[in-house]
Amino acid sequence: MKLEFKEINVLKYGKVLYTAPNEIEKILTDGKYIYILFESEKENENENVHCIDYNGNLKWEIERLRSSPDAYYTNIYFHGDELWVYDPVGVACCIDKETGKILRTRDHKF
Repeated sequence: MKLEFKEINVLKYGKVLYTAPNEIEKILTDGKYIYILFESEKENENENVHCIDYNGNLKWEIERLRSSPDAYYTNIYFHGDELWVYDPVGVACCIDKETGKILRTRDHKF
C-alpha cells in the first residue's frame, strides 16, 4: 500500500486519507493501523500522536505523559512489535497500539 505524507495530510495512493492538526513529521504502519507524529508547538497540543485505520478514521489520540508544555512527543518507533514514543526530556513510553494508553515508561538514552 502506498502511504506518504505532505504537510498536514496523510495520503493513500495520492489521495488525502487524513488531515492532522499540525504538520506531520513521521508516519509508521504495522499493516493494521497508521501511527502519525505531528508537530506540537503550542502548550495544549501535546497529544501529538494519532492512530488511524486504513479508511482514515481516528482510532485514538495518545494520552499525555504529564501536564506540561514540554510533554509533547518527539519521535515514534517500533521496537520489535511494540510501539514506542519519546519526549524531549528523554522519557520513552511503550504505547498500547489498540488504545493509545501508556503501558510503561523508561529513561531513553540519546
